[in-house]
Amino acid sequence: MEYRQKILLLTAGILAVFAIYWAVATLLAAPHTETQQNATDTSAAQALLIKAMGFGADAKDYTYAFTELTDDYPVAYAITAKGNETLIAVENPVSTKKAYFLANDSILCISYPKGSADVCSSVQGMNDTDLYMRSLKANALSNAMANINTGNMKYLLGKGYVRLDPAITDGTVVRTQCKWISYVVDMSGISLDEAARFGISTTSPKVFTWKMCIDNATGYIYEKTFNYSFKGMQHVYDYRLESYQPNGAQPIIAPENVAEGAVKILYNERGQQSALARCYIDNRGDERDGCIADMALSGRNRAFCDLAGARRDQCFVSLAPVTKDTTLCPAITSISYKDDCYIELGGALKNNSWCGNIQNQSKVDFCMNVSKPKSANESGPSIDINKFIDYVDKKNDTDAGAANATGNATNGTGG
Repeated sequence: MEYRQKILLLTAGILAVFAIYWAVATLLAAPHTETQQNATDTSAAQALLIKAMGFGADAKDYTYAFTELTDDYPVAYAITAKGNETLIAVENPVSTKKAYFLANDSILCISYPKGSADVCSSVQGMNDTDLYMRSLKANALSNAMANINTGNMKYLLGKGYVRLDPAITDGTVVRTQCKWISYVVDMSGISLDEAARFGISTTSPKVFTWKMCIDNATGYIYEKTFNYSFKGMQHVYDYRLESYQPNGAQPIIAPENVAEGAVKILYNERGQQSALARCYIDNRGDERDGCIADMALSGRNRAFCDLAGARRDQCFVSLAPVTKDTTLCPAITSISYKDDCYIELGGALKNNSWCGNIQNQSKVDFCMNVSKPKSANESGPSIDINKFIDYVDKKNDTDAGAANATGNATNGTGG
């Protein structure tokens, strides 16, 4: 919800109908075994789909948790409902938040940057946070929402906007058996009244390919995914049901340290979260990795480096001289980049003891030189890693040429 409603506005109407209120699980399912069924009869698949729309209808005093990936952007939710009070915890790569919907108050707690102490503030009746708090609470389960989902799906089926595959296949998701169904939602011919009903604009994507694994007995969706194309780019959305206990939730205890400041922090968090999410929406492959690595460097946030894919190790190297974080280099997996990181760290700290961790001997001398403490009247720029890599590449080429000429092959590690 937080990513979809705040960032991925492309499909807000469709997601509100189909994705917000269902519990689901991963795409990592076991191989399917086909069930005997008439090749054109979709009645069994339709009945299973309608049953899934009623998830959460009888939930009282419940706890449930799920994770979602939107174009690989991860968000995790944990929801507790007790009586007329609800607690919704949300974790994304930028922050963790807790929204308390209490009998006489609404409180927002936020930890940003991630790992910092929570700041909690009352946001009851505040226009600045009303939309965001409502978007969080929309993830809670209720009879009303289950009825809306069921009614909407029946309407779409009746109008022919949903094309079900008749095949139902057996699956296992997180050691739980379920039934796979597939269907396409095509709203290309939607009327203006229907577009208003479902919140679909003229520029919204209108064709979505769905797949979900449903428990035939309970209607729980253990795994769900849909994909669509927009402006020439494919987008994928995944859901995973982590846990669900429909009864027996513990009482919700409001935080005691309520003060001011959470709203201001939320605004700052929204800006960075939006920028990071855009890296996922607008980019693929190395371009996405580079976008995330650039954000890690500009925000000096090592947690982003772990999201930078193939740029992860290079990202840690870039952060080392600006953060002087001595735990970065050991976290690097590539021996070559790990060597480069120790050079950066030695140069930043002016401590050549870090050079002793370097495995490529061709880089040791350079490290010893740049990490040499400056004299009192000496000044100069910090090490430029690009110049350093050029230096190492040229040196490795020279060393390799000499080795080949003498018949002694060497195995060097490039930067």
